Order: sequence, then C-alpha cells, then structure tokens
Amino acid sequence: MNNVTNYRATGMYRRTVGAAKPLKCLVPVNGLHDAPRPFGNHLGQLCPDVLFTRLEDRHGAMWWAKQWLNGREALLEPTWQIERFLTTLAHENLILAREISPEYGLIYPFHPGLFESRAVLHQLSWPECFTYSEYAALRKLAAIPVRWPGLPEVPLGQLTDLQATRLDSRVVCLDFEPSPSWALRLAGVAIP
Repeated sequence: MNNVTNYRATGMYRRTVGAAKPLKCLVPVNGLHDAPRPFGNHLGQLCPDVLFTRLEDRHGAMWWAKQWLNGREALLEPTWQIERFLTTLAHENLILAREISPEYGLIYPFHPGLFESRAVLHQLSWPECFTYSEYAALRKLAAIPVRWPGLPEVPLGQLTDLQATRLDSRVVCLDFEPSPSWALRLAGVAIP
C-alpha cells in the first residue's frame, strides 16, 4: 500500500442497493453513521458496506475514494491487484485507482458525472442502455482474461463486479472489486 497524497474530504456518499437505473444512485451523507434512508440489503436501501468520499488534494485537484466497511475491508487488496493488472492493458476507458489511502481506501480521478449520474450500470443492464456497438465493445472488454498468480485465467466480467457508464461522449468501465462468486475465494468475504 502507498500513502503519497494528503486529502481533505469535501463530501461523503452512500450508494443505494440496486443494479438498475431507477434504484441505483449515490446519496449524500453527513458522516459514517448518517442514514437519510435505512441501511440494508434490500432494493433502494443504503448499502452499509461501502462509503464513497469526494476528496481534494493540496493542489486543489479533485479525487474520489471507495472504502469498504463492516467486514468487507478485505476486498481492498484484491481490487487493487486486479486494477494493477488492468493498468498493463493501457485501455483508456477504464477508471482505475491511482493509490490506496489508509484513511479513505482506493483513490480515483474525479469526474462529476460519476456523482451526478444514476447510470452506473451492472452488466445485465448493458444491452438496454448502450448502443449495439458500445455493448459489443463492453462485452469484448468483459471477456479479457485476467491473469493472476495462483488463479486460472478468468474473464474480467466474471471475476469482477464490472460496471459501465457514459461520461461525456465515451463509455467507461469501473468497479473492479471481486464479484460475489470470487470475493470469498480472493478475500474471504461472503457477499449476499
């Protein structure tokens, strides 16, 4: 892990439980325990296991962080390892972490569209929300085999909770934490 940058939090968010556009969004919160909606694992509730933080560095640049909580902290390291592998692909449409902060988790480049949009979509929603050519490109990306010592080759879309969204005029992929089927094997975390 590295800790090369000092950050100041400028906003905190919880995501709602859901995979489709109408239910999945970020909700601003005032702190770790603030719950403008109930916490839980049912559709529309606040996810108790992830906290997103908007950050500013000492130069005024904006970043955002994803932090796991409540027993899911073990997902940090395998997610970081998967993203380090993905940096070797030199694929411009991947949003990858720049570093790990002990205080905030994985740190990513900020784009306001990620916090304003309700359209960060899981793979099941891709066919109905993207054009045919965008969907074909996303499927090609999801099929990339991830090579990780000690594991068989696994397609990215099976290994991770791969999601996509439209930012400005391009489609980008993000959220490379292990999928529920791999989280237990890679991090010892059971995801319902």
